[in-house]
Amino acid sequence: MDIKPWEYADFPAFNEPVPGATRVPTTGDEIGVTYHPDVPYATAGTTTLHLQILVPQTRNQTDATTYPCMVHVQGSAWMKQDRTALVPTLSRIAERGFVVAIVEYRHSGIASFPAQIQDARNAVRFMRANAAQYHVDADNLFLSGCSSGGQVALLAAGGHAGGRTQVPATVPTWTTRRCRWRRTPPTCRMRRGA
Repeated sequence: MDIKPWEYADFPAFNEPVPGATRVPTTGDEIGVTYHPDVPYATAGTTTLHLQILVPQTRNQTDATTYPCMVHVQGSAWMKQDRTALVPTLSRIAERGFVVAIVEYRHSGIASFPAQIQDARNAVRFMRANAAQYHVDADNLFLSGCSSGGQVALLAAGGHAGGRTQVPATVPTWTTRRCRWRRTPPTCRMRRGA
């Protein structure tokens, strides 16, 4: 098979019919995603913390359009997170009409408990304070997290370590099943078969 070097001028103009092609009608309400990488949301000492923000976008969208916001705390066994690992997966949620903010928190190697909870709360505060810029419905913002991030999200929303993060819902996945609240940090263990 010979490979032909194509030039832009070789392609047909947009309005020329292409044999076998069908024009797909669009409404302008189809959702795409705008990715805002490495948005700084807080500084703790010399550590700058970032959010990966995914915003739904349509052609018919106005500046007043807002979406519910999921602030997601990534699991990492409380160690350093790969900040962009979940961007492809969580962009599917953004395509469904949710703003998604993926939280980077101070890991346990550089900051002890409850620093991770404070960082998650600061991420929620940042998204509320910048709601207009990222098309967030500030009254419809919730926390989610997977694995250790699920525990951090639950503790941030639940009032542990002083104060509460006012969110209407928390959605943890792969989180610990039973926790005993004797001291800080809590001791947790997984129950088999639960």
